[in-house]
Amino acid sequence: MPLALKPQKRISEIDFQQVSLIAQELECDKLFAQILYNRGFDTVEKCKDFLYPTNTSMLDPFSMKNMDKLIDYLNNAKKQNKTVTVYGDYDVDGICASYILKEGLNALDDTEYVMIHDGARPLLTQEIISDSLECVKKENACVVGMPVKDTIKISDDNEYAINTPDRKYLWMNLINSY
Repeated sequence: MPLALKPQKRISEIDFQQVSLIAQELECDKLFAQILYNRGFDTVEKCKDFLYPTNTSMLDPFSMKNMDKLIDYLNNAKKQNKTVTVYGDYDVDGICASYILKEGLNALDDTEYVMIHDGARPLLTQEIISDSLECVKKENACVVGMPVKDTIKISDDNEYAINTPDRKYLWMNLINSY
């Protein structure tokens, strides 16, 4: 059961003057400002709250969907001496990611669920994480992704483009859950 991030804005709904203002005020690239805007951070204040959170601006964890169920589940897992692990790899250079993942998985003893987030794709919502946990409980594995927007080319051994796969079958991986 694939889950996908849905864009918050259609191109026709984007206020490019606001995007420029965000880029100017944050002293950042316009593309980065548009990514923030597209994800619902459509004012300088919202962007700053997201990028520079304080203890008072952070959401109450109990406002997240199904937090009460998660707390009950974690309490029961603790009583039954089970382990629940959430693993996030935020290694930006990619060189050590596989080794870190291997070592992290080898260190697990009696872990019921493992969630691996690709830190190169931030802005996950708590709903996506909660839905992923529910999906893995039901299906025993889950991959969360979003549709690929880029044109992908398949090449031959000489690196000549020989095919362009249909994007409707291509997904960008966000979380693997087992």
